Amino acid sequence: MEIINTSIQGIPVLAVTGRIDAVTAKELDSAICGIIKEKAATMVLDLKGVDYISSSGLRVLMAAQKSLRPLRCEICLTCLQPMVREVMEATGIAGLFTIHPDRKEAITALLHT
Repeated sequence: MEIINTSIQGIPVLAVTGRIDAVTAKELDSAICGIIKEKAATMVLDLKGVDYISSSGLRVLMAAQKSLRPLRCEICLTCLQPMVREVMEATGIAGLFTIHPDRKEAITALLHT
């Protein structure tokens, strides 16, 4: 798995490529927690390059979302691949996140909230 950490107009963006599974979920958790510690802010998680997410990956996303809520921040997901979207919808986790079809729409929405 590869994670690229950037910022667009002050909004943190993590672009993830590869599988999010029991082995790689810790790396994703570290990247998300790093942003939360550095700048407790709403962030965009671009999953365009992710074709698989395990329960370990889902737990990382849920825990991060839970830690951001009291700060009035959130993780916005974008570019979900069909299999990842299906898993998130089947488990009911998709409803915990704001999901945008692409990065541009996510950034635009966040800038106007």
